[in-house]
Amino acid sequence: MDVQLYVYDLSQGLARMMSQGLLGVHIDAVYHTSLVFGGVEYMYGQGVQTCYPGSTHHGQPMEKIKLGKTEIPLDDILEYLDSLKETYTAESYDLFKHNCNNFSNDFAMFLVGKGIPDHITALPETVLNTPFGAMMKTRLDAEMRHITQAAIPPENNPMIQRQRKEQRDAANRGQNGPSASASASVSAPVQQNGSEQTTPPKKKPKKIEVRSADHSDQTNGNAHVQPQAAQSAPKKQPKKLEVRDGAAAKADGVHGSVYNVTQVNSVDNLLSGAKDKCAVIFFTSSTCGPCKMAYPTYDSLAAEHTKIPFIKIDINEAHALASKYQIRATPTFMTFLHGKKDNEWTGANPAQLKSTVESLIQQAFPPHPHLQVRMPTLQHGRLGPITYSKIPPLDKVLAKMGDQSKDKAVVAMKNFISARTSSASDLPALPDLPAFARWLRHSPSQLSPDTLFTAYDVLRCALVDQRVSGWFTEESAPGDSETLTFLIKHVLTLVDDDTCPYSLRLVTIQLACNLFTSDLFVKSAFSSNHHSGLPAMLVQVATTSLLAEPDKPAVRAAASSLAFNIAATVYRTRREENREALQESSQVELAASLLEMMTTELESREEKKDASGTDMLKTAIFAFAYLIYCAPQGGELHDLCSALDAKASILKMKSIKDLDKVASEVGEQLLGKNW
Repeated sequence: MDVQLYVYDLSQGLARMMSQGLLGVHIDAVYHTSLVFGGVEYMYGQGVQTCYPGSTHHGQPMEKIKLGKTEIPLDDILEYLDSLKETYTAESYDLFKHNCNNFSNDFAMFLVGKGIPDHITALPETVLNTPFGAMMKTRLDAEMRHITQAAIPPENNPMIQRQRKEQRDAANRGQNGPSASASASVSAPVQQNGSEQTTPPKKKPKKIEVRSADHSDQTNGNAHVQPQAAQSAPKKQPKKLEVRDGAAAKADGVHGSVYNVTQVNSVDNLLSGAKDKCAVIFFTSSTCGPCKMAYPTYDSLAAEHTKIPFIKIDINEAHALASKYQIRATPTFMTFLHGKKDNEWTGANPAQLKSTVESLIQQAFPPHPHLQVRMPTLQHGRLGPITYSKIPPLDKVLAKMGDQSKDKAVVAMKNFISARTSSASDLPALPDLPAFARWLRHSPSQLSPDTLFTAYDVLRCALVDQRVSGWFTEESAPGDSETLTFLIKHVLTLVDDDTCPYSLRLVTIQLACNLFTSDLFVKSAFSSNHHSGLPAMLVQVATTSLLAEPDKPAVRAAASSLAFNIAATVYRTRREENREALQESSQVELAASLLEMMTTELESREEKKDASGTDMLKTAIFAFAYLIYCAPQGGELHDLCSALDAKASILKMKSIKDLDKVASEVGEQLLGKNW
């Protein structure tokens, strides 16, 4: 997509004419900027706002600047935009320190790998450096609010218009569904309840109710846990199919709409595909008034339960099917379970239809045994990532770099981190991230192994800012490679050669933990269609460090934190998206390492009579718990737990104060006889 910068003059030409006399310096305009791509204009004023390009109250832009192209998927862009909304709120707007141009600069850096022109971002400082500007700062900010933070009219907001269209379509589906012709599907795609579905707007996934144990008081060095409460898992929008006899013949096991069919082979194909689960058939008639009462409920059930086929047959047009199934009245419903007929009834009772189908679903897809046990310790904690956000004395860190500390990219990043730390309210503009990324990739050849940790530590500090972590997740600058993958792969090579310095290994683990502060990173790196090897590398970083030498407890503690972040991501993905976020081999590797580390640590405590390391064990046992929670039955992870007698290993930790409850729940419930 092409990305453009729209530049407006809020003074409508007055700045050009009067600035020299009032300020003593000449300025061309009072700049307001926005970014335009994909037919939408994005700006900051009353929070992050959107409109159709050129439809704001500012009129037409004085200039349109082509910034470049972005290849980042729109879903990832919207995910990053959501993170910016937490920073660019309506309340935090400041005409001179936190304005629309800061937003455009940050967003442009993510999209195309460069900011907006310097003369725009430098304008507030230019004004404040004059006596008149400094004296009038507060008044100017207040008097400009009605201009800079004006609302976007609903008719100009594409998001509001999209939502209204969806509401209209939903209403039309409800009104037109009962009268939709069942025979229309023979010659055209069936529309659910009489109208086509629209694509829902991008939303962040909700957090789930079940959370990890309370780590709020846990500190591993400078680690802390973000207070991220979990909420109930959202329902996914069903996949839309063009449903007719032809589509029924090619059904791939993902449904979501009612199949209106008339041919025997179409029904046979659908039932054959559902022989290991279940299916429902609704025999209706175009002249049957009571049948229409059940249409909305039947359509809704089909949209909700996308794993099974819901079939609708008009017996006036499908005489062979009516004869085969001996249908004498409509409406008639039949259910099939594991390839055999399960139930049959007549009558248009929506409540009976719904309860019978839900009972059928329960039999075909019994809930995971872990969902049927009570585990209050696991269910009343937090799933927020464990992070390492403490900022060291940066001057001392950079001094160890030698001449490399004078590199412009390093100096800019150091100043950015310092500015961000010194003022929580005034968010500094992003430095040149592509330049810093290039320097990072050259750092292994410019710094000795013993001082390389300084480069990684600067990146660790920067990644706490979601704007930075979001950029490194996508790394959109043209020609750049994936810096994160490069850096972690380099450390793993040193670990394999047994030449990785302690400080570099520790900082790399902490850096990896900080990546999980970004929702965009979690979504992108652990996506079902993302082919990055980064998750597997993070697992390798954790597993090799969990088994580090006994005299390096800080490394093992940090590795436990990284394992927890990975396991929490795996768990959330299972519950929210019903899929695995991590390859099974990586899950097995991580679980085995956690078990071995906990067993070794427990034996060491008993041998030395040393009660330290409880926090590390607590983190590790929760990581293990969330890794196996709702894991597929009969899978490799299940086999590993059986082979290593994980239950016995976990139950040994009941003797440790503060771990007795969670050890009991994991050992007796998660690893109990039902799994």
